Amino acid sequence: MHNFVSPSPDGIIFWRRKPSELQINCIKPLSNARNCKTAVDAGEKSLAAAREQAYQTEAELTESRKRLAEVRVEFERTRGLIDSQAKQAGGMEQRLQQGETEIGQNSERLKSLEQEREHLRASFAELQKAGVEAREPVAEQDGRARRIAEPASGA
Repeated sequence: MHNFVSPSPDGIIFWRRKPSELQINCIKPLSNARNCKTAVDAGEKSLAAAREQAYQTEAELTESRKRLAEVRVEFERTRGLIDSQAKQAGGMEQRLQQGETEIGQNSERLKSLEQEREHLRASFAELQKAGVEAREPVAEQDGRARRIAEPASGA
């Protein structure tokens, strides 16, 4: 059969072709449609896999962000503890230095007081000696005065 035009009773024109030619002309578009559908199906599978991977990556990223936030909080807490302990250690060091300074000052004061005590002890001994020496002439005078007064009262 050759291509030819055939009018229908209602006036529509049909093209008539050979069956093999029609089959060939239909097979190509059907094959292309199947290839496109296969490609679309493969693309959808790939897209679904990519979306699943993206969701999994997003979940892992969210978990990592959560862990990072927890680590940062722990870091800040630890830094605060370290700062607090450093301040305490600094205060202890300062008090220790003040204590050592006070010990040095007290040692110097003790030496000074011991020297003053020795000086006062020596002064006291001198005063006692001077008092004894001063009493001897007075005692001699008292003794003389008694001796003089005794014969006068006895007569």
